[in-house]
Amino acid sequence: MKENDIDKIKAKLRLNEIDEAQRKELFKKFTDAGGKVISEREKRRSLMIDREKQKEHQRRLDEHHKAKSQPKGATELNEKKANLSPIKKTAPRLQEDPPFNKFIIRMKLRLMRVTGFNTLFFHKSFLKKLSGPYKTSLMELQMAYLALFKKDPSLGNRIIGRLDKISPLYYALIDIAGDIFDPMLFDEITENFIISPESPHGVSEIREPLTRLFRSLFILKPYENTLLNAFEKSIDYYGEIANTRELKTIKKKDLRNSLFIIFDDLFPKLHTLFCHYHGVLFLENDRKIEELLEIIPAEKPDARKKGYSSNYERSSLSTSMEDIYSKEEITQESSQESEEDKNLKEGLKLMYKLDFNTLRSLYDKKNRFELIQENDKTLLTYLLFLEFESEYSIILTTNQIKFNIDFDSHGKSNYKEKLQNLFERMRKCHEAFMTYYDAYGSYIKIKSSRPISNEQYITYTKRVDEVTKRKNELGLMCRNVIQSFMENVQSVLSELVEDMNTNQRFINNPQDIIEIYEQIEGDKKLKNKKIYEAIQIAYKYAMALSYRLSPGGDLTGSGEFLEEKSAEEKKSPENESILKELDDII
Repeated sequence: MKENDIDKIKAKLRLNEIDEAQRKELFKKFTDAGGKVISEREKRRSLMIDREKQKEHQRRLDEHHKAKSQPKGATELNEKKANLSPIKKTAPRLQEDPPFNKFIIRMKLRLMRVTGFNTLFFHKSFLKKLSGPYKTSLMELQMAYLALFKKDPSLGNRIIGRLDKISPLYYALIDIAGDIFDPMLFDEITENFIISPESPHGVSEIREPLTRLFRSLFILKPYENTLLNAFEKSIDYYGEIANTRELKTIKKKDLRNSLFIIFDDLFPKLHTLFCHYHGVLFLENDRKIEELLEIIPAEKPDARKKGYSSNYERSSLSTSMEDIYSKEEITQESSQESEEDKNLKEGLKLMYKLDFNTLRSLYDKKNRFELIQENDKTLLTYLLFLEFESEYSIILTTNQIKFNIDFDSHGKSNYKEKLQNLFERMRKCHEAFMTYYDAYGSYIKIKSSRPISNEQYITYTKRVDEVTKRKNELGLMCRNVIQSFMENVQSVLSELVEDMNTNQRFINNPQDIIEIYEQIEGDKKLKNKKIYEAIQIAYKYAMALSYRLSPGGDLTGSGEFLEEKSAEEKKSPENESILKELDDII
């Protein structure tokens, strides 16, 4: 209805002559009859796009086009598979949490200054941060993503290709992180606070948008260190390809700070709010959260494959990729992938020659870690890291390799300095494991001091839960630190291997034999190896350990191996072909 028509109706009804009491009476009759005043906020809400429905609609369209492009027999086979597995899981039924756990949730909300003392209304500082540093940090990630990959698509695809040589997970994480910030979502969260900052705002008012934000961060939380590593490598590759030192608008320091604010400040608060909404005290990595948020496997970053530009393009290669890469590049990429598989298989073969008892006898002769059980993944990861340090880290420090310092349009390439920096970073891996071992000792001590009476049982259970959570978190952190280190070693050594096979710009003496003095250093596996052979062996080992620590590897997930699995491994015949097992793993 136009404004002129409204004015005419007001004039006919003589609304200007009605006093305030009559106005209230008319409005009461209007609302009693079912009338409703629609605010500007509700109008905007009705226009908001449901992103989940949009993704579901896109998925159905992709399946439809895929079914059309496939032959009839393949379509029928896919339909049978689809009928066998349900598409969507039903939300799990949650058991009522004891009052003590609910009290812990309320106390955490108060201490974090998310809510006031009554936990019914948000604390003003939390809402101010949502419209300030939290929003800015998410925008920082999105700006970095757009500047690196979308501003110049051809350059972005070249960066993706380089990242995929290390791991397809890198671009998948950046892609998801760049899509988290949604202006309409943040308007919905902060609109009421901006309009009336002094008024109380109920915790349940913005439950749905906060849950959507928590859902996006929950998918990325296990990979926060890998995400930072992926952004840093992307910035480095951008500088090399675009012949510029760095992006003017993006700095590694700002990205590091933004990720810290998101995952160390915002995420714990959203997690506690999620627990409050459901009335259950969840661990941060609880599988029930994943089921409640209805996160499907296709949404996880580890579902991406090499050569796919986005996390939702898995059915077939897009036509845009065919335009970007010529036929020669595609054949070169396929041969390179087969070469990578071969290197990975040889690296895994180096590892599987050593069983757990052998590693423990070599690197834990004084039984310093006797408290930790044999099925502990963090201990096995650390022992494999010690194997690298003992046998292969000579590559990082030896003066027998004569490096050439190379200058090009984007600066100086000093690989001797890069390898030295990697060697110094090994200290962080040791520190991360010792922190985990201290937490494991506290866990054993508290668990063994069983309660005498029923009154002590509640306190005992609470303490055991706390130390178990801390042990698991520190174990995961230790494995992530070692994984990040091995990925960096793999990246630098892969560049040296590629250079030795082509231009030979960086190493002056690849055919020289590495001399190892047994009286000082002992008998090493790289003894009497040529320099290029030693670098290749160290590269394969780093690649294999990084693979085992990446999503889908046997050293990820829960902190311990299943006992049934380890028992089956002990019963398996010793003379079975290792190469056959490695083929199955790859």
